[in-house]
Amino acid sequence: DAAAKRIVESKSFDNSILCTNESVVVAEESIADRLLAAFGKNGAYVAKPDEVAVLRDLLFGKGSFNIEVIGKSAVEIGQKAGIRVPASAKIILAEIDRIGIDELLSKEKLCPVLGFVRAPHAEGAITMSRALIRLSGAGHSAAIHSKNPATILKFSAAVKALRVAVNAP
Repeated sequence: DAAAKRIVESKSFDNSILCTNESVVVAEESIADRLLAAFGKNGAYVAKPDEVAVLRDLLFGKGSFNIEVIGKSAVEIGQKAGIRVPASAKIILAEIDRIGIDELLSKEKLCPVLGFVRAPHAEGAITMSRALIRLSGAGHSAAIHSKNPATILKFSAAVKALRVAVNAP
């Protein structure tokens, strides 16, 4: 619950026009369903699978990021996509099955649309996070929400980011 609340707070700040806002959450499979439920309770609209494709097309369908959605609210983005997003939603969460150049929703998004991908374990999540940093460019920020000091240190050492936020928005 605390991680979901922090991430929603961060991703919704200024409708996510800052490049330091989260773009993708990498969740360990063992907690992924609970985290999704917590996102829903903390201001995220969890897009249905068919809505994810529509969001992908709205955000990246013209070959690059659609600048018309920069800084728009989750509700405005939903309207543009033809998705009924509740007025209380601060962000839209889109579950994806992979990261990489072929999954456009794993790229940086300067709007309150957050990718969500599952990793089999902490080691896999760190590997995926490193790939995400490579996609968006070394030097960006990264964040980890964990109670395990060894995992936090391993993540922080592995990602090529200038800033690593720990258990914070």
